[in-house]
Parts: sequence; structure tokens; C-alpha cells
Amino acid sequence: TATYLMALPGGWLADRLLGAQRAVVWGAGLILAGNTLLAIPAGPTLFYLGCLVVVVGVGLLKPNISAMVAQLYPEGGAARDAGFTLFYLGINVGALLGSLATPWLAQQYGWRAGFAGAAVAMALGLTQFQLTRRHLGAAGTRVRPTHPDLVAADRRRWRGVMVVLSAAI
Repeated sequence: TATYLMALPGGWLADRLLGAQRAVVWGAGLILAGNTLLAIPAGPTLFYLGCLVVVVGVGLLKPNISAMVAQLYPEGGAARDAGFTLFYLGINVGALLGSLATPWLAQQYGWRAGFAGAAVAMALGLTQFQLTRRHLGAAGTRVRPTHPDLVAADRRRWRGVMVVLSAAI
């Protein structure tokens, strides 16, 4: 449930500060880091921290990757339908493979190995995204403001984000 709630601030950060492509990269990196934390044999504090980092990462990645698919096909129609079909096919195949591999790894080697496997899969996915990112063109990019008033507004937004993060920590 928390991952769905984090989609709201994740979308806001992408729309106002990062751009969808950067939000997806940050989100995937956080999911990778969270799964790595979950794979480390430590106490409950590190476990909960790993879960929190994964939730924040999903909140950045999930809404913004879908938004990029929509931006690739702004005209709509059959091309957009086909794009979303391929996108969701890939998501569902990954979910199927992950839901088979993780419990298998956990049964064979322990739950830490299951989380490590998820971290490796996320690292591969992030690498693939970075290597093929050039094919996205302008979809999901954010043009940095140059007007002094807009630059100041961005700084205020970042300060607000930092205040919220500091308070949460």
C-alpha cells in the first residue's frame, strides 16, 4: 500500500524537479539499494530501512516510467496501445520471473539470497535502461529553467524537499 501512496510525491518530484527519466533512474537506484540492504544479515532496523528505501524507490519509478511510455506516443491510437501492451507485457513477465526466482532462491539459500537476487535483477534493469535511454528522445526529460524567477522557485522546491526529508529522517 505504501508504494502506491509514494507515487504521489514521486510524480510531484518528477514533474517539478527531476523529470521522469531522472526519477526512474533514482527510483531504480533506490530499489537496488533497498534490496541490497535487505540482503545484508543484520537486525530489524536495517530490514525496515531496506523496506523503506524500496518503497521510496518504487514511488519514484512506477508512476514515471508509465508517464514516459505515454509521452512516447502523444498522438494516441493504435501505436500508443501497442506501446503500452509491450510495456505491460514486459512488466508482467518480470513480475512472473521474479515471483518464481525469489522464493526459489529463498528456499535454496535463505531469504537474504532472494533479496540479493532482486538487487541483481534491478541492477540489470537499470543498466539496460541507461544503455537504451537515448531511444527515449525527449520523453521524460525536464528542461531546466533559465529565467531567474523560475530558478529561484526550483531552489525553494528543493529546500522544501530537503526539509521534509530531514524531518522524516
